[in-house]
Amino acid sequence: MISPADILTTLDEATASYSFPVLNNVEIDLAAIRMTAFRNSDEWLIVFQEIAFAAGFHGFANAVAAYGNRLKVQGVQRVIVPVSFSGKGDSSKLNIHDFAVRVHKSRARHFNPSVADYRMAHVDVGDESRAETKILRYLASRIVDEFCVSDDVLLRACKRRSARLRKFMEIDKWHHPDVADDERPSKTDCFKSLARALARGDASLYKCNPASFNTGWWQWPRLD
Repeated sequence: MISPADILTTLDEATASYSFPVLNNVEIDLAAIRMTAFRNSDEWLIVFQEIAFAAGFHGFANAVAAYGNRLKVQGVQRVIVPVSFSGKGDSSKLNIHDFAVRVHKSRARHFNPSVADYRMAHVDVGDESRAETKILRYLASRIVDEFCVSDDVLLRACKRRSARLRKFMEIDKWHHPDVADDERPSKTDCFKSLARALARGDASLYKCNPASFNTGWWQWPRLD
């Protein structure tokens, strides 16, 4: 039996230990985030994919973090590097208006985004963020599906491939708790609704007011 209270308790415990996604984390420059939920009759699994640039860690990364009632460890399960730049040995030489990129080892593609293109992606080309961050955020606004990995890869990353879990829901927009300000998932309507829907196995029960959506990186001022 899956309990909404158990789901929320697990998520709250992860936020208390800062092993839950922090969308204004000073150590990474977030570009996009996606949440996928899986379940069967007695197991639930919530997986986040954070597409980001982290200069001090993995550089370009898709950090797969998961939470569930059968996981040995809650939090980051695997870090996947989804992006490489073709013909550029030194990323400091990247031109944000003229670059070629490979996503998950696909064929390199050339992009020439204008200032207006960046503006449409909420990117200010004149700010102090890194060229890599600007480019990744622009690309995430265009081809975010290509940065994310398949359900099979997610389940393998969580060591749950053989668990016969079914995909329950996949969303890119929701109200995410302000973890740095001690907000808990159990205090947010979207996660309370998700817990109820996931426990019942009925995706139609999930409700999240679009006015509360805050998963856009530009909605989270950096913590300095």
